[in-house]
Amino acid sequence: MSWAIASMAFAAVAFMVVVAASARLVILLHPRAPGASSLASLTGTQVVLGLDSLLGTFALLLSSGLGG
Repeated sequence: MSWAIASMAFAAVAFMVVVAASARLVILLHPRAPGASSLASLTGTQVVLGLDSLLGTFALLLSSGLGG
């Protein structure tokens, strides 16, 4: 049962990071945002968004499977 709890906690943290990365991406891509957004910062944010979304989904599926 402890693996299910740990997996659910990991999924929650991963989805919180996804929300933060999504907000950063929206702010950087806004046309009236101050300063020019560099491609490197956008790429890093997109990678974090994609990886954490994938890891969070798998952790949620794992916790559902372990929880019965």
